[in-house]
Amino acid sequence: MDFAALCLQIKKGLDAPKDRMLIYQALSQLSSPDQVPKLLQAWNLLYPNLILFDELGRVLDDKEELQAWERLTGQSVKWGSISATTTASYLNLRATPGTSKSSVLIGKLIGANMPVKVKGKAIKGGLTWYLLEFSANDYPKVVSVPKNADGDVRALYKSHRAWAVESAVATYVDYNVFMAQLRAFEMIHRKLSLKQRITLLRQMAHPSSLPFDAVIGTSGGSVYEETRPKVYEMYQLVRDAKAFLTPRGELVDIYHFIVGMDVYQQGRMGRERVKVIRLGESDPSATWAGDIGAGAADALLHKDKDYEDNHPGMREADRILHYYQTRAPSQDLLGDLDAWGVAERVDHNATGDTISSIIESVYGRGNATKMGAPQLRRSALENFLTRHGLTMSGSSLVSVANLEVLKYYINDFGRVWIYRAQMNKGIWSRSVWFGSSYDKPALAAMSEKMAALYLRWLDEQCRLNGLLPSVAPAARR
Repeated sequence: MDFAALCLQIKKGLDAPKDRMLIYQALSQLSSPDQVPKLLQAWNLLYPNLILFDELGRVLDDKEELQAWERLTGQSVKWGSISATTTASYLNLRATPGTSKSSVLIGKLIGANMPVKVKGKAIKGGLTWYLLEFSANDYPKVVSVPKNADGDVRALYKSHRAWAVESAVATYVDYNVFMAQLRAFEMIHRKLSLKQRITLLRQMAHPSSLPFDAVIGTSGGSVYEETRPKVYEMYQLVRDAKAFLTPRGELVDIYHFIVGMDVYQQGRMGRERVKVIRLGESDPSATWAGDIGAGAADALLHKDKDYEDNHPGMREADRILHYYQTRAPSQDLLGDLDAWGVAERVDHNATGDTISSIIESVYGRGNATKMGAPQLRRSALENFLTRHGLTMSGSSLVSVANLEVLKYYINDFGRVWIYRAQMNKGIWSRSVWFGSSYDKPALAAMSEKMAALYLRWLDEQCRLNGLLPSVAPAARR
């Protein structure tokens, strides 16, 4: 590729701002985020006194600059670079993306987690749709096909492909793909401090309707998930995939890690009130207790009607486990936990420090213990236990005292999640929020059951990372 020619085209577009298409045409020719450094090298040789991203910021407005950033960071992320697992949902599968009459219903997910390949992407009605490919052996386990098969349904039998809405799958990208996009993002926003870049990246990854800014204590931003440009032809940083597969083969939700970095700061932890409403302490509410507390509230409210209707004879313990695993899967909890290993570094906010180097210090190649866990996870566990006052009793973390601590935080957020559900029902429901509008003892009991599951997970992490003696699988039973 002739990078000097691309630079000349970009410069021509910068000198004639009304013809910005020249800039986009040049940037669209980049076939990989890895080519960005080569472009910058060529630019610096041609224009040593001009900083490319400063020039783009001078000419383009905020939205256009963000579009340029999307071109620089994701043009190369091919369809084969993203993977997914179906969620425990019963959502429809369609012949074409969207829910219009022309999009024929050809199947339905049947509430099972199953790896799938992602073969395409489309945006319809403001929602992202993915073209999923099921393996010949596995797709009958996760797909229900209508009995009266028409041509489209037979096509599903033949190709095992169908379009599904974004909530039907949990997507993740290759570690190197994510890191390439992240480095380009940081090059563009290098003038922001480390903490400012973390906050920006976190805001870009969630809708503005989620009150993370209020809970964490940051000011509102201008770019959120629904306001960043929707790009059809590529997978976008922390949008299409908020998780990655680490070099050690471990799936981690990096969005949770980013939220953790944003809230595990000395000036932000422990806040309880936003205006007049007590939302629970900021750092657990924004991370692990928020997820598990939402699971406790949803289990109390029987939110997953499709799932429960399709499993009428299941035990209560299995029903609770379903809500726990779907609201707080291990990949999310790992992201919440691992951020504790870098909290002190983030709080230092050193000039020149980067999100990408922090992530590499945790997940990068060569930074793993013999047990295969990230090197900093042991210190992350120690910081987590200290913050929440959890103590080890003999050779176990499982104790009544620790259970009560976790139950408190989970129940604290569970009540907020129920409040959110009531808010959606109208003014009358809002007015009785602090009254007897829900079964408080039942929520407390549900929170305790969820806390027991989480405590066992933490105990297992302590054993995997050398804080507790390992136990043979037979002994655990």
